[in-house]
Amino acid sequence: MSLTISIRFLTGRAHLHPWQTHHGEGRVEWPPSPWRLLRALVAVAGRGITTLPFPDEIAPARPDLKRSIEGMPSLRTRGVPAAAKKKLSFSKASQTLCLKERLTHAEADAWKAANPYQSFTDALDQLQRMTSTPEPSALADDDSDSIPLSRLGDLLYALSAPPRIWLPKTNGGHTRQYFPIHESGTVINTGSAVFDTFAVVPKNRPLLFHWPGLELDPHKEQDLKLLLSRMTYFGRAESWCQAEAQAHESSELGKGEIWECVCIEDHGSPAGKQEYRDYLLERRLAALPDADLPTEVCALLPRTKNTDGNTRRQDAKLLKSTLSAEPPQTLLLRCLLRESGQDIKDGLERPIGTRWVHYAVPREVFHVPKPQPRPPQARAENVQLVRYTLNTASVHRAVLPPVTDTLLLAGRFRDAIMALCGQPGPAVSGHELDGSPGRDHRHAFWWPIDEDNDGFIDHFMVFAPGGFSDGESRALRRLTRLRQRGGRPDLLVTPVFEGNVAGYAPWNEQCQSFVSATPYFCPVHLTHGRKRGGAIRPISRYIIEELQEQKLIRAPKDVLLEEIVFDYDSRQLSTVTRAIKAGAIGEPVHPRQYFPVIEPPPTFPPLPRLNGSAVGRYSGACLKDPDRGYPFGLSIGMLADGGSRFIRAMSFVRRRRNKTVRGFGRAFRVTFSTRLPAKLFAVGDQCHFGLGLFIPAQD
Repeated sequence: MSLTISIRFLTGRAHLHPWQTHHGEGRVEWPPSPWRLLRALVAVAGRGITTLPFPDEIAPARPDLKRSIEGMPSLRTRGVPAAAKKKLSFSKASQTLCLKERLTHAEADAWKAANPYQSFTDALDQLQRMTSTPEPSALADDDSDSIPLSRLGDLLYALSAPPRIWLPKTNGGHTRQYFPIHESGTVINTGSAVFDTFAVVPKNRPLLFHWPGLELDPHKEQDLKLLLSRMTYFGRAESWCQAEAQAHESSELGKGEIWECVCIEDHGSPAGKQEYRDYLLERRLAALPDADLPTEVCALLPRTKNTDGNTRRQDAKLLKSTLSAEPPQTLLLRCLLRESGQDIKDGLERPIGTRWVHYAVPREVFHVPKPQPRPPQARAENVQLVRYTLNTASVHRAVLPPVTDTLLLAGRFRDAIMALCGQPGPAVSGHELDGSPGRDHRHAFWWPIDEDNDGFIDHFMVFAPGGFSDGESRALRRLTRLRQRGGRPDLLVTPVFEGNVAGYAPWNEQCQSFVSATPYFCPVHLTHGRKRGGAIRPISRYIIEELQEQKLIRAPKDVLLEEIVFDYDSRQLSTVTRAIKAGAIGEPVHPRQYFPVIEPPPTFPPLPRLNGSAVGRYSGACLKDPDRGYPFGLSIGMLADGGSRFIRAMSFVRRRRNKTVRGFGRAFRVTFSTRLPAKLFAVGDQCHFGLGLFIPAQD
């Protein structure tokens, strides 16, 4: 039979860190070292099972064999054998009788006959009784212990050989926490979070330490089971565990998702496997073998500092002589009793009594499959759209964010909802359950909206075509406040509508034309590069593809795209356009369409035509073919605040976290061949965060 110790982590977390490694370094000791297991057993024994001494304890000195005798003139030696005379002495000055070595009965009778004093006889008998008591020893057993110290040393010595370790499927995890600082009875958190890593293991899959061919006698087996029953954690105190000792054959192990890690110093490399491809080598601490343990302990332990932190001077030789006379079981126990901090302070590369061994860890241990997407659960309510109104707690008027902060506000709104959800689903996070990004635009759109066209965001819409879960809906309702940048007061967020699309009346109307509410940014680069002379690819193709992807059109012929630009005076442009149609004049070439120092181009972009809208954010704007070039001087943007202020497209914030929108913004008018519901839609780069938003045209 063989011995197996199984340790099951109840929380699924194993906080284990290698020797002399800070937990903030991100390293986890997996598999655990055999030395850690032995130290854990010693720590459990010290909690009321065994009285543990200090690791450098030495035998107390025998009391002096002296007795005072009053009134004795001198020590007579008549009739005393010569050998006995060297064992006993008397000091006249201090009237003290000193026994140097135990006397035989004949020698004691000879001394009593030579000195027939009752006081001498009593003193000699007392000294003889003192020599008959056993000499005090270091690391002595305590009769009141459940497991005496000697039995604990024998058990640990039996388990000191490097075992075979069986590991379940393992993943890595981490937390960030603040270490508390206790000052004047109060707890103050530190300013920066500490990176704490741990191994994530299944709660129903134990960690196994296996010793093939090791059989313990009944006493050792009973002691081991007692220690393991008291082991509540393995590693740091957060690693709650349940430990057991069982007798298994090697053939019974390895069933299920569990893999064997062998010590290559004792068992050799795995047969038929290659390092880095099939397994990894992990360096761990194990106990020294019998041949090397006494030499290292006797050489290093007397040179370390004592428990008070002072250098050994007088007791170094005595400690060394004590260690040289002790068996390997006691020496191993002394090494396990030392604190890790003592070995680190003494500048040791590893704890005394240990050696470095290497375990071959199969790579399959860390190949954790990705979680499979779960089918969406039935929801009691079908929430697709939530509409908010924005306000601030200011005295005179609301201090709302400008419309140029669309991307920034949408990102902050999403971050707030993500924090309130705790574990957001695909609708809010934008990622599937397996971690891949959503591709079908079923997740949420975050749209800041300027409904009164004053240049400031006054409403916010969160629209998910696939709907929100119950937890996400609760998080959307819980949001009441949002922080602004630039010292502005916090936004007060009030939901005014929550439900599905069919219940939102403004989207049930019909509309054929839509215009840009925010600039459109193409998700791809339109230039061909230097080899093509800087030629620009047509942008209509990408917009039409995105409209087809969102199932707004079926074919390119179902939509008409026109770009909205500002520059020319509307009255002058209309007069020139009528004259060109009547044939009175040809299409003029504006002098600013080329620089005087270069040759003019062979053809010029045609003049834009007037937009039909006389009111709104594009009042007096011009329409042009989006795939044709720009005459010099045209501006792209929109009017705000009744046409008194012009907002350029490039003034919009184009950075969200580490994502930067490339290219320049453009405004469009989209006219469909049939009337569609007046539902907002967005296309282009960062369309889920407010850019590229289209609203029904007002004309």
